[in-house]
This record gives sequence, C-alpha cells and structure tokens, in this order.
Amino acid sequence: MRQGKFLDPLPPNESDCPKILLLDLREQSEYRKWHIMHAINFPAVNIQQDSVFGQLAQFKNKTNKLIVVYSHDERHGTHAAKVIFEKGYDNIYLLTGSICVFAYENHNLLEGIEIPTKKELKQQHEIATFKQPEPKNMQSSKGFTKSMGLHLK
Repeated sequence: MRQGKFLDPLPPNESDCPKILLLDLREQSEYRKWHIMHAINFPAVNIQQDSVFGQLAQFKNKTNKLIVVYSHDERHGTHAAKVIFEKGYDNIYLLTGSICVFAYENHNLLEGIEIPTKKELKQQHEIATFKQPEPKNMQSSKGFTKSMGLHLK
C-alpha cells in the first residue's frame, strides 16, 4: 500500500487566496438541492473515470492547495479519499463527520434550492449516527487519508 505524507510546508490557515478545493461527492440532484458554499459537484463515480478525474491533476500535490472531499457520511467519503490517495494525491483530506454535521454547525454556509432546516439536519445526523459505528481516526498508521474539520465561522 502507498504511504502518504503531509505536505510541507502546510498552507497558512488564513489567506486571501482560496487554498481549499472542496469536492461534493454526492449526485448532482443532491448537490443542486443544497451544498456547502463554493463546493464543486464531483460525484464519486467520476473518481473511477480517468477522463473526468484528470481534471483534478492540476491540483495534485500542490503545496498551496488542499483537496477536501465530503459525502453523506464518512464511510463513503473515506472510500473516495482512499481511492484518490491511491492515485497519488497526498493533498487529499476528508471533511470530518459528514455534510450533515458540517451543515448543522455552519448552516449559514449552505446554498441551494432546498436547504434543510437545522432541525432536519439534526435528525439526519442522529439517524446516521445510530446506523453506523463511530468512525476511527482518519490519520491511519498506513497514512492513506487525513481527516479535516473545517470550522469557518
């Protein structure tokens, strides 16, 4: 298995230039309903299609860019992040939790045509948490993915 590394130096936390490429791995219909501001819809199926995935090559291992992926839950996001990592991307990160957790905590950073209420997001998160075990720390000893909590208040 390929061993990853943290990019050195890491990009600064605050900057005028965007340092994060935020990829929403959900289907386009879900993305259209609601998503995190400035996120790009990149359905997870695209990761396996080299002709589409090649669009990300310009961001591969750039020290000034972090690629952050998210999905409905960490399980799906973890798989996608691992596949991207295996394609040679060391600057791939997974949004901690899921889009529902982020959206609940940062409701003002959502956009779309059917943004759920905070109450609906809380219910979705509680259901997802009940159905799946607590995710393990994403910085594994094999180093294939790194978890990132984005706190943008």
